[in-house]
Amino acid sequence: MSSHKPLVLLVLSFCTCAAYAQTPEDKEELSSVTVESTGDESDLRHSPLPVTVIDAERFHGRNISLNEVLKRVAGVRLREEGGLGSRTTLAIHGLEGKRVKIFINGNPLNSPDGTFGINDIPIQLIQNIEIYKGVVPARFGGDALGGAVNIVLRDFEGSWVDLNYGHGSFDTQRAAAVLTKMFEAQKIEVGIGGFYNHAANDYVMKSPFVDGLKIRRDHDAYSSYAAGLVMTLDDRWFDEIELELVHFESDKEIQGIQSNIQQAKTKTQLQAVAVSLERADFLLDRLDFEYDFAWLAIEAKFIDKAMECFSFDGSARTCPGVGGEISGIPHDSNDEHEDLRHDLNLHYSINRNHGINLHLNTVRSTFSPCDPLASEELGYVIGAFPSDKTNSVIT
Repeated sequence: MSSHKPLVLLVLSFCTCAAYAQTPEDKEELSSVTVESTGDESDLRHSPLPVTVIDAERFHGRNISLNEVLKRVAGVRLREEGGLGSRTTLAIHGLEGKRVKIFINGNPLNSPDGTFGINDIPIQLIQNIEIYKGVVPARFGGDALGGAVNIVLRDFEGSWVDLNYGHGSFDTQRAAAVLTKMFEAQKIEVGIGGFYNHAANDYVMKSPFVDGLKIRRDHDAYSSYAAGLVMTLDDRWFDEIELELVHFESDKEIQGIQSNIQQAKTKTQLQAVAVSLERADFLLDRLDFEYDFAWLAIEAKFIDKAMECFSFDGSARTCPGVGGEISGIPHDSNDEHEDLRHDLNLHYSINRNHGINLHLNTVRSTFSPCDPLASEELGYVIGAFPSDKTNSVIT
């Protein structure tokens, strides 16, 4: 596969004029002319950074998840606790957790509770995947000492309709839709889109403790959906102004390991507003300006109110403690997170091979826990402490 993006440049006018000036004896057949220019993806592959770039376009139209694509990359390891919606740990060259950061279009994905997993994103909405093994570009900022994964979403330019649906094992269903409309005269582009994921994650296994007993491992269903609206304005004082509104929800049942959990689950809601500004030659020639602002409000709910628990053979019994299937304490929590994120990047190009980059990333996070049911049962306030903190990273 060529690492260049061919530019469709037709030079027929030049050829026609030349032909009129020739005599039959002087005619000479010209070979075709192709002009090629390297794009961002090719430049990244040829950069000195230890980076692997995956062209996601070759996976479009296939029922494959982002996790499955990442598993094919040397040096990358994913540890999944179950099917779609289960916790996944990403490791690059053995380093994982907070040492590895995940970005979408250069914006950090990591949230306080890990609400939104990369496997939720349909592969059809991804242009390419950049995997940095060690050194991370300064424009990303942050403290990704072990590496990073940057997911570059497709840019649906002009008027576009894209619909996808896939069905797989364990009743896994994935759907995505994008609709964009370009208003050429006003240089405004408006788009709406979203995706839906669902997996039952049920299967039958033999009991390791009781001979002949077959256990149906259920209560591990996962559902999520997202909807978004985006408006892009081109060629104003800024080269590009983008406004985006996003709503995301997920519902995840909790599957037991030592006990047959049948009712406990988690729910999540997320609302986000994002503004992006870009301008080349900002105040000075060769000085590029990029600024991103995002407001996120997250509600994370943990529901475990059962008073009756079950064994794997289906028999019922009273839950231990004062209720709840997991800890002996009933829960109906509603923890609220709120983030304000500012991301500024200034890049001055000295020449093709050298430049100076300044990156400032600031995040203010507030956290308000609330679990009235557990507090009432125990007679005192239970849960984590409220917090209000601000983090800034300059690189």
